[in-house]
Amino acid sequence: MNYSNRRSSRRKNGVILHGLHTAFAWLYALILNSALGRYMTNYKKTSDALSDGFLRRSLRSKRKRSDRLTFRFRQTLSGIVEKSMFCRLVTAIEQALLQSSLNSYGIFLLFFGCFAIVAHYVPTNLVPERAQIGYLITGGLMILASLPLFASTRSLAHSLRTSRVFRLLLIDTLGIAEERFRSYQEKGTEHYIVALVCSFLFGALTFLYPPGLILTVMGIVILILMILRDPEIGMLLSVALCPFMTLAERPTLSLMMLVALSLFSFIVKLLCGKRVWRWEPTDGAVLLLILMYLFGGIITRGGRASLHSALMYAALMSIYFMVANLVRSQDGVRRLIHVLIGSCTAVALIGLWQHFFTTVEVAYLDLSLFADLGGRIYATWENPNMLAEYLVLLMPLVLARLCTKGRVLRGFGYAICLILLGACLIFTWSRGAWLGAVISMFLFLLCLNHKALSYTVVAALPVATLLPLIPERITRRFLSIGNLSDSSVLYRVNLWQGIKDMLSEHWLTGVGVGESAFCTVYSHYALPGIESAMHAHNLYLQLLCSFGVIGLVIFAVTMLLWLRHALEYYRFGEWRGSRLVVLGGVMGVFALLIMGLFDDIFYNYRIFFMFWTVMGLVTAQLRVGERQSERSYNPVDDERTQGEVTFRFH
Repeated sequence: MNYSNRRSSRRKNGVILHGLHTAFAWLYALILNSALGRYMTNYKKTSDALSDGFLRRSLRSKRKRSDRLTFRFRQTLSGIVEKSMFCRLVTAIEQALLQSSLNSYGIFLLFFGCFAIVAHYVPTNLVPERAQIGYLITGGLMILASLPLFASTRSLAHSLRTSRVFRLLLIDTLGIAEERFRSYQEKGTEHYIVALVCSFLFGALTFLYPPGLILTVMGIVILILMILRDPEIGMLLSVALCPFMTLAERPTLSLMMLVALSLFSFIVKLLCGKRVWRWEPTDGAVLLLILMYLFGGIITRGGRASLHSALMYAALMSIYFMVANLVRSQDGVRRLIHVLIGSCTAVALIGLWQHFFTTVEVAYLDLSLFADLGGRIYATWENPNMLAEYLVLLMPLVLARLCTKGRVLRGFGYAICLILLGACLIFTWSRGAWLGAVISMFLFLLCLNHKALSYTVVAALPVATLLPLIPERITRRFLSIGNLSDSSVLYRVNLWQGIKDMLSEHWLTGVGVGESAFCTVYSHYALPGIESAMHAHNLYLQLLCSFGVIGLVIFAVTMLLWLRHALEYYRFGEWRGSRLVVLGGVMGVFALLIMGLFDDIFYNYRIFFMFWTVMGLVTAQLRVGERQSERSYNPVDDERTQGEVTFRFH
């Protein structure tokens, strides 16, 4: 900075703030240029070593692309799949449904609804105990929904494309290409006879099954076909519905089935050459960790239950690869972030409603110390700690979107979301989550630039004067971290003592994956009264118990590679919005890892799933940002969704 600029800065910011800016700019430069700073922001060197390594050289072919065996295999497989009877039938059904007129759907709903009402009264007279009011409600709703459809002859495709609600849901949220709807004419084909026949067929089923169940099955079948066509839809739906899977009878199994279907569709598209897989050192470490989970389910003390847990972990962890490879544009990144924020905000609203308008159980509190807290909310999760883990993982992402320059109204919306998430986090009364959130938010602000640290120092004194205004319940709860008079803290300390004794004999290989393996071995080392523990209440101890030192090292290497890649892009990336997304994702993961000091954050499968979703989101943003930089120098370099190669090393 030259002399005139220094004078201008001193005049604008004042002597104290200008001095802090100068001092912290020097400190930041010292840290970044240190050996540790250079190492943590030099991921490209590791990636290049892999690209020039033995594996890359062995897979590189000097033959033309059309002469390669993998290319011919993909071409043949793609032709077989696209010409199969199943694909042709699905395509024909899709075209018929989208081209059909709305009044045809009106006829179907009208007669289907009439059948549902008739099916209610017939069993009432013959078998009174079978009468269900749901038949009347569902039938009446279908009849009401059919009435406005009779007035329109437009095609379903045109109506979906021009409707604001369905456009927001299908095109803006799920990312379905608008061109798929543009290819159909505005005026639909009137299939009155087909609609009547279908209404009679489905209506006849109402005498055996409830009409609501029939409509649900129809919707599930359509959704499955959509996911088989576009795995991105399954990926987004699994992320959006993950917090609400408690509505299903078996939440984890339902989520796993949705993820498995999306993964199957992705693999088929990949083998057919319709999607691209980019391979980096981080991906190799994640894959090695998946193999470690599978190995821990086979070589285990927990039997078949442990293998079941390992398969569940491996299936849910695949979301990392799907997000990292299916999100291939900045619009895709933004779409996934909006899905995450939308779901999280809905969960926060449910949690706040639970706090203010319902009576919350006090089962998770030590009433001798915190009887005045009134219970801990859990919203759509199994317990308050899981809700807190979910919130702290996503709050930095909301902050990142808030700090991105954009329209004022949009920034106001992000601010409201952040306030709702923060309020909900408070009423979980999770001290570990509070600590993780405070540290991650503080580091987020410090990493923005050196001036943020200056403003933080200047604002420290005014903020400190506001601390007495914080409700006494919150400060008392927060300061109780480490208080052995709290039963939950004492329980963890005694639990860790037993785990310490267990690891003295099983530190190298662990005991296997899952609750069954842990309980089988831990019960022999537990202190009196702590025999019923289901997990270690510490992520890192749990990894040691499951895999031994080898598993913990693999996890640490995975996180180190991922963090180095993220920090390198955050330091050298060109687009502020992309860099902030990366920073928000890193801080969310960091906050959750802090919580891992007090709880096993991977014990809940859905939190485990969300953890690897955010990991994949950051990786996807890194790749999108790097491709944008490459194209700015070489406009010819343009990776399409239908890639010319299946695997790319970078």
